[in-house]
This record gives sequence, C-alpha cells and structure tokens, in this order.
Amino acid sequence: MEVKIAPETRAALEANLTLRCLYMAKFHLDSRHSKVVIPWAQSLAERFSSAMLEAIGQQTADVSIQLNMIQLLRTRKIALISYDLFLKECDKRVRDEIDRSLKQPVHEISQRGNVYYMRRNEKVDARVAAEYMRMGSSDKGPRPFFADTMNPPVYVDGRRIEGSSGGQGKEDEPESDEPVEGRLEDEEDGSE
Repeated sequence: MEVKIAPETRAALEANLTLRCLYMAKFHLDSRHSKVVIPWAQSLAERFSSAMLEAIGQQTADVSIQLNMIQLLRTRKIALISYDLFLKECDKRVRDEIDRSLKQPVHEISQRGNVYYMRRNEKVDARVAAEYMRMGSSDKGPRPFFADTMNPPVYVDGRRIEGSSGGQGKEDEPESDEPVEGRLEDEEDGSE
C-alpha cells in the first residue's frame, strides 16, 4: 500500500501523538449491516494506520484506533469512516479529552488509483463535528455511531435496531420516515 502523507499531518501526529481521521473508503461488501461493516471498518483503519506509520518511518510504533462513526453513502460505493488514532505515548488524559471532544482537526484519507493520500482538511472539520453531534443525539449505544443512507437505522430508546431487511429494523417495529439530509455525503469531492 503506497501512502503519501502531507507534511502538516505528519507534524500534527508528531506533536500531538494523535489524529482524528476521516477515511473515504471504497465499499464493496454485500452486507450493509453494522455487525458486518464495523469489523471491516476497524480492520481497514488499522491496516491503513500501520501503512501510514511505516511510510513515516514509525512502523514499530504502538497505536490504538477508536472508531467514532461510519456512514455508508447512498449515491456511491463509499464508506466514510471517522476514527481517532492514538500513539502509545499519548497521555491518557489527552486521550480522554480527544474522545469527548466533537471538534478536532480532521485529517482526510482518500485513494486515487493505488495511492492513498492523507492530508489536513479544514473544510470538513465543522461537518464532521456536526455529524458526530447529530448521530450521537440519536444513537445512545456504544460507538462507533453507524448510518446507512440507503437504509436509515431505526432507534428504540436510543439503541440502533437492525433486522434482516438490511438495517430497516424488525418487521414489527416502526420505520423512520424522516428524510436524509445534511450528511457528510454532501461534501463528497468526487475521489474514489
């Protein structure tokens, strides 16, 4: 995996020992259920983070990944995966502060051909924070928050319910009729 990292992203990781990442990943799974997508996203974030650390010469660095939210887009085969990356040396107090914080500088990961790019993208900071807050107000379960714009989740007492219909809930439970709007997918830049 070839990874190109912008100098400001590398400097932020070296200075803060943590990054908030937004990975625009190609999505090719048959299932859109969270129980399938979340482990896939965790594995993808871990593999990319290992390759990124190797690219900057820190392949032996111990790292932990905290998935924050995953959104499967309706219009393209793209999954937006937001996660926090922490190097082992990152202080627990700082980790807790980052974990509770909605507003963090976002470093975007995209792919063009066989090359992955990671760069700071100030344009998505507010949108990621707003989406984090919106999803957190509906989903009271453990993170990562999960949304599928083709099959919006149903919540009962703040817990996401998934049935066999691809995330629409169980047959005897009401479905949501609310429109899907204002999501991060509006920010798509056409990269694949």
